[in-house]
Amino acid sequence: MSEPESLDTHEPLPRRIERHWFDRLIMLSDGVFAIAMTLLALEVRPPEHWSGEMLDLLAQTWRALFGFALSFVIVAFFWVSNRGIVARLRRVDGPYTGLTLLFLCLICLTPFAAALVAEHGPTQAVKFYSFLVASTGIAQALLWAYAALWRDLVYAEVRRQERWFLLAKFVLIPVLFGASGLAVASGAGGWAIAPMVLVAAVMGRLRRRMRAA
Repeated sequence: MSEPESLDTHEPLPRRIERHWFDRLIMLSDGVFAIAMTLLALEVRPPEHWSGEMLDLLAQTWRALFGFALSFVIVAFFWVSNRGIVARLRRVDGPYTGLTLLFLCLICLTPFAAALVAEHGPTQAVKFYSFLVASTGIAQALLWAYAALWRDLVYAEVRRQERWFLLAKFVLIPVLFGASGLAVASGAGGWAIAPMVLVAAVMGRLRRRMRAA
């Protein structure tokens, strides 16, 4: 998808407007992800009193480092997933743009969640963090459902089995994270692995069925 629409002045105006919206939405999305990832690092601050030893540094900053690493991986996951959606799109419309803005709004809250982890530790922040990740995943699932199953904004080469498989992935993985987080928050950390095993089994079965179709 070309970025500077002014380079092509010979296309019809309706097509030019449509491409303009698509281009700008891609650029906005990538910009929000880039800024969110950058802001995550701001919570990793040097300790006020440091002995110069590595172990002392880690002891004083482990919360911030943990929040940064976890949040960076999560934002990166959503970025990769979003690029996968965009790569399959033919065009966008108003409602899709609105859903994208909702999705990006939740991405923007990730640095705040990382700050909670840095300030209060993962145990206290896990409920909000899990809720945020699950909400972001549901917003992305709504994006894909609208584009692929309702308005058919994707290329015809995207098979129906793939459309449903991707929807299941976009829904199940964030819900898995949320369920695992709630298990940890409730003191049942040993059960946190159960949703992971269940989702891995379901996704593996769906993938095999899609390939066999």
